[in-house]
Amino acid sequence: MAGEQVTKLTVEAYTDIKFGSAIKGDNKFELQVNPSEIQFSFGIGYGDAQSSSGKTDNLGTGKEAAIGGNATPQVFNGYKVPDLSVDTIIDATGVLKAPPGVTLEVGGKPSVQPYIKLIKKVMYSWQSEEHGPAFLKVSWGKVFPTNSSNSATPDGIFRCHN
Repeated sequence: MAGEQVTKLTVEAYTDIKFGSAIKGDNKFELQVNPSEIQFSFGIGYGDAQSSSGKTDNLGTGKEAAIGGNATPQVFNGYKVPDLSVDTIIDATGVLKAPPGVTLEVGGKPSVQPYIKLIKKVMYSWQSEEHGPAFLKVSWGKVFPTNSSNSATPDGIFRCHN
């Protein structure tokens, strides 16, 4: 469609789990090229059924189970942390336009180092108040499914923690 701008994948960093306070300084980046591949993984954890004493019920598992005998029933143990993997390209040859706020050169020569430095700062910088890396908000139009059980959370934003 004429005049319509392509939405680029964006990552924003926050100091708190409620995404109310962005990290200081450089706190977001936009991909130069949208992902060539995206992978999501969601999962459910299961564990052995345990009695109130904390011991596995007498149904037999592992070495205790007779060959062909019943295995211990698996019970819901919680949801696994959703995982997002994105593949993209970074280019400093001038063929691709630099993302907003990024200079793709060092000492007058093409270099991806400033862009990689920004990505590392946003995704891996230490947040002393949280004692860990920043909380990340990844968005790309409405592509991403919400990873929240809160129906008020808008679709299209993947919230995560490195």
